[in-house]
Amino acid sequence: MGKMMKKMGKATFTCIFVALMAVPETALAKTQHHIAKLSTNGVWTAYTAIEEGNRICYTVARPTRSEGNYRRRGDVYAIVTHRPSRGSYSIVSIMAGYPYQSNTQVHVSVDNRQFTMISHGETAWLQGTGDADLVAAMQGGREMVVIGYSQRGTRTVDTFELVGFTASYTQIDKACPGGS
Repeated sequence: MGKMMKKMGKATFTCIFVALMAVPETALAKTQHHIAKLSTNGVWTAYTAIEEGNRICYTVARPTRSEGNYRRRGDVYAIVTHRPSRGSYSIVSIMAGYPYQSNTQVHVSVDNRQFTMISHGETAWLQGTGDADLVAAMQGGREMVVIGYSQRGTRTVDTFELVGFTASYTQIDKACPGGS
């Protein structure tokens, strides 16, 4: 898990991401992270940002449908990130809007393809080298369904439309080349 956290730069990314969602775009250009919107395609939006002096690129979407018996839940996102300075490309993560239950897997399906993520806190990632396979499935798929469990045991099902994903992914590939 330590290697995965290092690869993602979770603390820094979370700060940038929270700033991105909480601050109007015009104000974002003035922040230390220099976040810039590249494009919006369907429910997917592509961005670039400066993280620790290095450019990162990512595309992000909110679910189009969420199910679960919960009273409160934070914001939910699917994110694909490129960090060229680390040689890290196409890293898929899910921010659940709640802390995941310990020692449980997060199940992701894109049409008929199945993937299993590991979780830490409110974020889930693929273990190993499956990110490229998941991104390829997302590029050819219609929807991605993510099933996870909160610390309280609440099952959630989040559905992300994939229309526009390929166009947004192409934008981050152009802005942060080297990974494809």
